[in-house]
Amino acid sequence: MTSFPFINNLEFLVELSMRYSKLEKLWDGNKLLKNLKRMNLSYSKNLKELPNLSMATSLEKLVLAGCSSLMELPSSIGNLTNIWELYLSDCSSLMELPSSIGNLTNLSTLLLDTCSSLMKLPSSIGNATNLSTLLLDGCSSIVELPSSVGNLTNLKELSLNGCSRLVSLPQLPDSLMVLNAENCESLEKLDCSFCNPCIRLNFANCFKLNQEARDLLIQTSTVRLVVLPGKEVPACFTYRGYGNSVTVKLNQKPLRTSTKFKACILFGNEGKNNVSYIYWDTTCVYTKKNKGCILLDNKGEHEERGSVSCRIRHKLDSFSNRFSIITELDFHRARF
Repeated sequence: MTSFPFINNLEFLVELSMRYSKLEKLWDGNKLLKNLKRMNLSYSKNLKELPNLSMATSLEKLVLAGCSSLMELPSSIGNLTNIWELYLSDCSSLMELPSSIGNLTNLSTLLLDTCSSLMKLPSSIGNATNLSTLLLDGCSSIVELPSSVGNLTNLKELSLNGCSRLVSLPQLPDSLMVLNAENCESLEKLDCSFCNPCIRLNFANCFKLNQEARDLLIQTSTVRLVVLPGKEVPACFTYRGYGNSVTVKLNQKPLRTSTKFKACILFGNEGKNNVSYIYWDTTCVYTKKNKGCILLDNKGEHEERGSVSCRIRHKLDSFSNRFSIITELDFHRARF
């Protein structure tokens, strides 16, 4: 059976779940689906087309992950103005999205990872202003993102890992907190700035980044972390040492009310052609009268005593080992 037999009344259908079906299509024509809220057709690998969904105006979640024969979405998807989640992961034949996707003003999550045939995002994507999570990992045919991505003022996470043909990034919204661009091996330019002090940036294996882009990342002020390829610690890190610690002398007596420390680690993996990465993180120290120091780490956790310590750990997916920084601070000395 390649499609449903004749179905007349679907008016009261609330959920349709047909994971791993063998269907090539669901039905012909337009059906009244005013109560349908969830549709899951994931891993229906023979599915080639979706029906007209213009009357499914209550749909909140559409899951099409793994529908590897699906080449396009109907323009009627723009009528799904109540949809929150759209899962298109591993739709490897999907070549484009309809411009009507910009009508999905309530869409919060859009997963397009491993859509290897997807050539581009429509400029109308910038109208989906409630979008919070956009995953494009493994979209190896995308060369650029539309400038309208900068209009996504609620975007928190943008993941581009493995977008191997991506050459540049446009201006991104200040709301962004996580940008993953690992293994974007063609990425050269960053036509953007990063103003969110809580942003996390990962550009591991982006070996073609030009010097202007590298300088931008080094100068970005963030209390989270930044990862990019490199062979030496940037010059702005003046206290240096080998091993897992370096002593930093504080000249201020007493400490200022707020003092920040940015620590940088350079490490490599001999098993991967001596590839090296630069990683840095930030720790803040605050002073309170009669209470000594308060150390605030990048998670907002703190200890309050005359001498405090903090351990910062981070593990890159590319490496099996773990690095740590131990910080000990008092009124006159900091140690990394």
